[in-house]
Amino acid sequence: MKDLTKNELINELEIKIKEDKEISKNLEKTNKKLKESEFFKSNFISNITNEIVNLFSSILGLSKNIISVKEEIAAKINSGSVFTISIPEAKTIDIEGFAVDGNEFFFDGDNEVF
Repeated sequence: MKDLTKNELINELEIKIKEDKEISKNLEKTNKKLKESEFFKSNFISNITNEIVNLFSSILGLSKNIISVKEEIAAKINSGSVFTISIPEAKTIDIEGFAVDGNEFFFDGDNEVF
């Protein structure tokens, strides 16, 4: 290694300090971009999770309503209640105490009942 004069040493140190500052600025920019990316990722995941939870909650709520209406209809059928079924192409038909598959649709007047 060659001996450096004071001025050469100072010049070399100034060059290294400038290089270190440049590297530091690049690291700060990269860190800022990473933080923004993390924010967007977290926000995206939060939104998607919320949408999925809302969707499943709606499906579950509607399913419970359908099941309770079907159970109510089955109880009415088993008790011998009279049902009125409207068929668009036909007249109203009164049906008393008949067995029905749980997948059939019933119509009570103008309101559709499952």
